[in-house]
Amino acid sequence: WEIELEDTVLFPEGGGQPSDTGSLLPLPTGSPVRVDKILRHGLSAVHYCSSPLPVGSEVLVQVDWERRWDHMTQHTGQHVLSGLFDTLQLPTLSWSLTASPSPCYIELPRAPSPAELAHVQQSANELIRAGTRVHVALTLSDETVRPETLPEDYVGGVVREVDIVGVDKGPCCGTHLPSLSALQSVYVYPYTSAVRGTNARVYFVVGPRVLAALAPAAEGLRQVSLELGCAQPEALEKVREVVAGGKEARKREQRAREELAGYVAKDVLAAAETVGEAHVGCLVREDDAPVPLEFLTTVSYRIREALDSEPGKEYLFALASSGAAGAPLIIFGTPELVARAGELVRGRMGNVKGGGKGRWQGKRVEGRWTEEEGKVLREVVRDAVGA
Repeated sequence: WEIELEDTVLFPEGGGQPSDTGSLLPLPTGSPVRVDKILRHGLSAVHYCSSPLPVGSEVLVQVDWERRWDHMTQHTGQHVLSGLFDTLQLPTLSWSLTASPSPCYIELPRAPSPAELAHVQQSANELIRAGTRVHVALTLSDETVRPETLPEDYVGGVVREVDIVGVDKGPCCGTHLPSLSALQSVYVYPYTSAVRGTNARVYFVVGPRVLAALAPAAEGLRQVSLELGCAQPEALEKVREVVAGGKEARKREQRAREELAGYVAKDVLAAAETVGEAHVGCLVREDDAPVPLEFLTTVSYRIREALDSEPGKEYLFALASSGAAGAPLIIFGTPELVARAGELVRGRMGNVKGGGKGRWQGKRVEGRWTEEEGKVLREVVRDAVGA
């Protein structure tokens, strides 16, 4: 429900700042009506409410103060940071007041250096400790002195200017604090993210969001240190050691799997039969690998490499495995024989799904390959060649 009041203390979305939330309490008695957002329509603030109210009702407007306080601290903090970045010839291109407790960000034409980020953070906190004042002034304007940032549909003629003494001054419709001392502290994250060309985003939190960011970070570091069995200052180096060890272990595992695939391929070839003019073979094995299809594929490559020494020789092989990660099946060889084998699998094994040309790939829909299904696969490769 859209409700317009004669006047309101709830801030409508604008200037990069989200709207307030709150409630309308009918007077003298009544149940409060929730206000989920407020949008500006021209010079009117339209309240989007949970239920309607009779025209002419008198209401007490109540603001969600925790949300308002959060928005005031982040917005005032943004003005401070933008003013300080201006001294580095880094004008603010845009900014975002995100939902709490996520960090807000300022977009700049280039990424500041770590030293510049540290300098801006230190300077901002010095201004906070000094209790720098924030003044708001209203001036009349016409089209000849209209600020570029003023919305096109705004025709009120009054321009509101926020002045953080000695730091930043400019038009702004947002809610601000009268003194920087109320911000308590500002934290500028020591990294940036690239956007659009050379532009970069600088992330920051102010006031209550600083503690909200610190608590999970400190607890996360504590938990990591406990898992690694080291002191917190040693956690980063320990993590690097674990990551490096993991990479080396995966390389060794890959080499071992490739070596094993070679031995398995030799066993499959040794057990292969000659049906007519073609080599045929079948393998059904247990495999606890997280990606069993990858191992079967490597085995198939080794078999192909061995058979390349007999150009023109027809062949057909079926490789299957069972494990917690699934029950894949690949059929490869002479394309015509693979096509026949695929048709036979579809006709004889209803719980197997798959397809492909030149290489048939599929899987058992559920569970593991049974001994009886292994026999059916062997019959499939023989019958495909003998068809």
